Amino acid sequence: MKIKILILVFCVLVTSCRPIENRLDGTQFSASTNDLLVKMKNEDIIWYDTFVGLIPELTGATLSLVEAPEDITQYLIEALRDENKFVAAHVLLTYRTPEEKVFCKGEDPVEEWCGLKVQIYADGRTTFDGNNLRKLQAFWRKTLGR
Repeated sequence: MKIKILILVFCVLVTSCRPIENRLDGTQFSASTNDLLVKMKNEDIIWYDTFVGLIPELTGATLSLVEAPEDITQYLIEALRDENKFVAAHVLLTYRTPEEKVFCKGEDPVEEWCGLKVQIYADGRTTFDGNNLRKLQAFWRKTLGR
């Protein structure tokens, strides 16, 4: 019985560490990174309207992906087309890209964060009306040379 349990544990460990092919671009990620990418969502970003402008707070899967060891850049660029992931993808791309490549100056700090239009209402709702997802994706492709 103990051997069966050991074999089962070994199989679970081996399969959870194997690379998984990402459906967007064929890139392979570990099971843990793939799981985080699947769980990443716009709601993982909490926005604060401060006297210096908009400040995003990352939570959930998106927070865990900031330090992901694998290159998830292409996945994030593709995720910019997904209405449920584009905010998280844009924030992650901004956080994971060297500062000298991303310029977040010259915009309206009350309604825009690094090219992303953000509306925060008194009742706590946050919306992202007016964002052109193709334009965001084109910005990142150009910025990162992809």
